[in-house]
Amino acid sequence: MPVKKILVFSAAILVFLAACGKEGKKAGEEKKEEVKTTELPAELPKGHPQIEEMQKGITPAGELPAGYPAAGQAQKQAGESHPKSKTELPVKVSDKIKARWKDVELEVTDASSSKSTSGKKAVVKVKVGGGIKIGDTGYSFKVEAFIPDYVIYQDSIGSKSEKPNNPAALVELFEGDKSVARGWVFKNFPAFNSYKHGRFTVALLTPPTVKK
Repeated sequence: MPVKKILVFSAAILVFLAACGKEGKKAGEEKKEEVKTTELPAELPKGHPQIEEMQKGITPAGELPAGYPAAGQAQKQAGESHPKSKTELPVKVSDKIKARWKDVELEVTDASSSKSTSGKKAVVKVKVGGGIKIGDTGYSFKVEAFIPDYVIYQDSIGSKSEKPNNPAALVELFEGDKSVARGWVFKNFPAFNSYKHGRFTVALLTPPTVKK
């Protein structure tokens, strides 16, 4: 074969190989780019702000750590560390008040009685610290305390004065030996009574109303 033809043939082969090399390189770059955009890492990239928050123990917004109580539960738990009602605060009154008010009169209404549309009413006298049976119903009342001038302090319930400006009695209802209702009964403000029971209602009559 003449040398001229050999040189031409060799040049054609080199051009062909160069063209193939460029196409292969281009295809490889496209494939690499495709992998980069479709295969995302399963973990957060290094330096992501959420990683720093997790390392500091900060929970991302909108989430709570495992086992952490919800907002409502947390508030409930916080409330349980304080008295649930004013009936649970200790009562503190002077010996002079105790000596003056040794017993109280209550008007007890039995709503289950059919003797009247409003139920059967009875006036009973109960010693402070003592109790009394309600007929043959199987129920009884106990008067735990009497306060002539009811006031709530930060850690207790007491009397603002020795005058009967706001009389109140702490009563408890028993069915047999079981306590079924307990709370305060106010003479002047019965709407604020914390004592509640479906059958037996109570009105405080002490001290007696002075007729003018």
